[in-house]
Amino acid sequence: LYYAYDEHQPLPEGADVYDFSLANGLTVETIDPLNKYRFRFVNEGIDLDLTWTAMTEPQWMQPPPSERDLAINPAAREWAPNHYDQFGHMQGTIQVEGKTLEVNAWSQRDRSWGPRTLTFDFPRLSWGWATIDENNAFMAFAVSRRKNQDEVLVDEVQEVVAGVYIKDGLIGHLDSGTLEFTERADDLRPLEQTIRATDEHGRSFEAVGRYQNHLAWHGYSNVLFGWWGLTSWQF
Repeated sequence: LYYAYDEHQPLPEGADVYDFSLANGLTVETIDPLNKYRFRFVNEGIDLDLTWTAMTEPQWMQPPPSERDLAINPAAREWAPNHYDQFGHMQGTIQVEGKTLEVNAWSQRDRSWGPRTLTFDFPRLSWGWATIDENNAFMAFAVSRRKNQDEVLVDEVQEVVAGVYIKDGLIGHLDSGTLEFTERADDLRPLEQTIRATDEHGRSFEAVGRYQNHLAWHGYSNVLFGWWGLTSWQF
């Protein structure tokens, strides 16, 4: 019903990382650092008022890349010298087209910092996650070894290079795994994927995700195109 992604906005005087108001109507407020944030967006008849609350501590995802990581993803050094992910919960309202939508859903945030020079041949990658409750969730970041100019395959398998598995409240970082696309549409949109991974505690899981919708997203218009989708998981 509404979409806006403004890559370039003037930085207001006095802005901090999670405390600022932009000319396009977006306001971000820190209520409790690393634990609770409020997001407002008021523009073009849209009124968004959401509060994000942490479910876990931030999970460090980007130690100095190993030779294995660089062999799979040569962009590892430039993409995110420092990076964390954090599971959480989003609550609030979105008013759009005269309707008020109540939001009460699991959510995830991340942050990267340090120099980022996206001048490389950015690899194909995937980022899937799901939350059942406060004690059971996963996030898997996978990268393809295939070159971008290679044909996109229905059954392409990517290698899991980072991620988190939470089971019965115990958090474990992923050591290994695969992400396989098992079904695509005629235009190569992913329709279904399967993640199999093992964490540092030796626990394994399998998750099958079915896309419910798609958003064609240009995160960095010169190097990155992605399909975003709400996904229903059997996990």
